[in-house]
Amino acid sequence: MSSSAYRRVFALIFGALTGLFYGLVSQFINSVIMPGIPFYQPPFGRPGNILFAISLGLVLGLIDAWPESDFIGVLLSSLSGAAVISIATLVTGQPDATLLASRLTRLFFIFMPIAAILPPVLILFRWIISREVNAFRETQAGYQVSPLARAGLPLLLLLIASAAGLTSLYNDLGRAVIPRMDALLESAQVSQDEAALPTALRSPDVA
Repeated sequence: MSSSAYRRVFALIFGALTGLFYGLVSQFINSVIMPGIPFYQPPFGRPGNILFAISLGLVLGLIDAWPESDFIGVLLSSLSGAAVISIATLVTGQPDATLLASRLTRLFFIFMPIAAILPPVLILFRWIISREVNAFRETQAGYQVSPLARAGLPLLLLLIASAAGLTSLYNDLGRAVIPRMDALLESAQVSQDEAALPTALRSPDVA
């Protein structure tokens, strides 16, 4: 296998793994902290969101690694990632014409911050890929390369992706309120009439 082919294959697999780590943490962290609550997971539901994260990581990794030029790879993958995330944000929700027009207006303001956030991560990704390709060449030439040295930076990026997934965790107020609301709703579901509802859910004129 040529070094170019190895670079692209490794980037594809590593990109998918990075997306998987982010997707798993972001989609399960609230359920781990607040077990038993059926969280709504927009925009595609938990399995769909994880699959989207894997697919996005796979595609961006491949785009980042495909060109021989590091700069071109990072530029193309940053713009592509920002476009995909912005469009995914745009198409979710109610397909109302007014809302759609509003989203189109906001698309630019969604795109630009994402396009600015992605390059540092993709620069690190490309650097890791380049180091791995160098290690591959050295191995092909008969030199010994420490597996620990090869695994260190990829593991670091996977940890960064996992840490990014933690940003989906509800804040302190949310973690305090959501379990109480869930308990209220469960109690309401078994109530036989309005008078049996929890006090917080009764109409003002119900004793």
